Amino acid sequence: MSTQDSSNLRTADSSLAAFLYYSEIKLLAIEFQNGQGLFIFDISPGHELVDQWQSGQALVNGALYYRAYRTCLSKLFVAKREQGEG
Repeated sequence: MSTQDSSNLRTADSSLAAFLYYSEIKLLAIEFQNGQGLFIFDISPGHELVDQWQSGQALVNGALYYRAYRTCLSKLFVAKREQGEG
């Protein structure tokens, strides 16, 4: 699930979140809705990175992407604990 407003992208997709984080898009916050974590990124609508990811055309360095993925999951677990979601 991903939604986008004027300048923010909200996604529960941890793989997409890791790709955006890997691509140095600013992670603004992590929120929870109905127990599901949402990563909120500062990204303009129609940004080509989201299109690349969704079309399967995103290219990454595997080791760096894995590090970004682990970092996003860590941030999710910390936010969950801090916000009393778990």
